[in-house]
Amino acid sequence: LFSPEDLFNALKGDFADTERLKIAVANCDGTIGGAIRLYEDEGFFKAEDLAKNTLQNLNSSKDVLKISSEILSSGVDIKDFLSALQTILRDMAVYFSDGKLFNANLRAFFDTLTGFNRASCIYALDKITDSLKREFFNNNDTMLIERLLLSILEGKYKWKKLSKMSAFLLFKCVQEVSIFIKNLL
Repeated sequence: LFSPEDLFNALKGDFADTERLKIAVANCDGTIGGAIRLYEDEGFFKAEDLAKNTLQNLNSSKDVLKISSEILSSGVDIKDFLSALQTILRDMAVYFSDGKLFNANLRAFFDTLTGFNRASCIYALDKITDSLKREFFNNNDTMLIERLLLSILEGKYKWKKLSKMSAFLLFKCVQEVSIFIKNLL
């Protein structure tokens, strides 16, 4: 198995579209064959675009029906969509942890998204894992996608609210410590 950097460097002379190659390398299993297979797979890139559009446009529960209809009518296999979404959210969690991203273009994409943080990404990844299990047992695709989209929204708002509450509590704690120190002096 190769690191993404080594794999990209080994293949970049053979493929014209380096951005497409970076995406394929970042999502393959670390083998040359896997990277080439993904580079040539139009369905994979369609699923990736659909996943990105979903994350950009999913801002409220009003968006769920529209987005789920787009996903289901796109012709993309649900497992491919879930896999693409999982990979993007994994990379987003790394980004929010100040980790190194192999594909620098993802950094610009992540900066356009609102309402996500590391905890909401991890929460969404857990929900995708549940969705993949449901898909394995032939769950209704419409129900599966709508449930997942609502869960992603739930995570965004839950963790956003908790982050604000944590900041407020930290402020109050610092304020109380300051008053305590003033009283000691």
